[in-house]
Amino acid sequence: MTSEVVIANKSAIVMAADSALTIGKNNKIFTTSNKIFMLKKPHPIGIMIFGNSELISTPWEIIIKVYREEQRDEPWPNVEEYVKKFKKWIIKQTRFFPESMQRENIGIECYIVIEEEILEKIDYEMKKIEEINEKTDINIEEKLYEITDKIIDELNEDYKKSDFLQNFNDNNVQEFIKLYNDDLDEAISEFKNRITLNDKQKYKIKEITINNFLKKDFETYLTSGIIIAGYGNDDLFPSIYEFHIRGALDNKLIIEDIDERKISHEKPIFIDSYAQDDMIQAFIGGVHPYYDIWIKDYIMKLIDETHEKTEKLISPILKNGDYKKIKSKLEKLKENQIEQFTEKHKDTIKSLFTPIISLLDSLPKEELAIMAESLINIQSFKKRVSFDSETVGGPIDVAIITKGEGFIWIKRKHYFKPELNPDYMDKIKK
Repeated sequence: MTSEVVIANKSAIVMAADSALTIGKNNKIFTTSNKIFMLKKPHPIGIMIFGNSELISTPWEIIIKVYREEQRDEPWPNVEEYVKKFKKWIIKQTRFFPESMQRENIGIECYIVIEEEILEKIDYEMKKIEEINEKTDINIEEKLYEITDKIIDELNEDYKKSDFLQNFNDNNVQEFIKLYNDDLDEAISEFKNRITLNDKQKYKIKEITINNFLKKDFETYLTSGIIIAGYGNDDLFPSIYEFHIRGALDNKLIIEDIDERKISHEKPIFIDSYAQDDMIQAFIGGVHPYYDIWIKDYIMKLIDETHEKTEKLISPILKNGDYKKIKSKLEKLKENQIEQFTEKHKDTIKSLFTPIISLLDSLPKEELAIMAESLINIQSFKKRVSFDSETVGGPIDVAIITKGEGFIWIKRKHYFKPELNPDYMDKIKK
């Protein structure tokens, strides 16, 4: 896991990232990972990685350095062009995502779907059944089959409600199931001693696995988040582009465009955080995001319950015609209350957010770097003093990109001492 921040104004753009890397099922954590890189020397353009640190089976650090060596041409006019060129290059580089690894990862994705999306829910439901069974006589095997069928159906329906990524549809799902059927069957067979599945259930699990790659509201465990930011040759102000690579199917990378932001006279600032960022968002927005979600849900529920209780109280004492009129007015009142709460809540959050954000436009680049590093430190500190695993931590790398100076490291860790490696230091100066 990781925590990363991008801050920009008209003067500069800053990237900051921790160094934590989580590996394996036991969540072994190392604090030596590199996540920020110069995309092209000596151009003012950077790239930052979050999520999976590898593309299928090749570390992003290797991929970016290979790209940098192969793309030593003239600067391009804008950041969008850098993004397009990088995507165009990467989708052709099957050496980084060979077919054998694509098949292996399809199996792993299917395994994770069964383990985390299905079995965990089944175990939770069965514990409740076992508690009830102490008082009543329930056929456990029949109930297990019923719960399994229900969980798989509900999960499959959730996926069907979501839209496909651009250029994909249901036909692609069937094609990929056919292509990777043996790999999916092998993954499902790993659970033969833990869960009994019929052919229909198995097929739905295969659909769920493929939809993880192709549906907008879902992601694979393979997903890497990519941020490319900086200046093109013709750009006056910086731009930020975010896209995700979910993996590869049939030698084709699955790429989802997420966001693009361009600093301008009208929109002079940008700040965002990536991966683990609840404390960062709490600092920036003035309220913890989890609490924000809870309070909105709670107020909506409270309004609904109040109106339901009001209807039950008045319905016995009103005639049918009067009741319909009153009910209609209550519905309008309910809508108004929800609208008023939504607007007030939005204004309150904005008032908390504005004092911090309003300063960004005028902050010097040095202060932007300090702010970015401090935000990562907040997230790291929360992990350190809580019972959570320290999935954010280690040295913080910080880079500033400006139109004039280009890509400048403010803080950067090395796995070696520069003074002991003069040949290498001379090499990078060239």
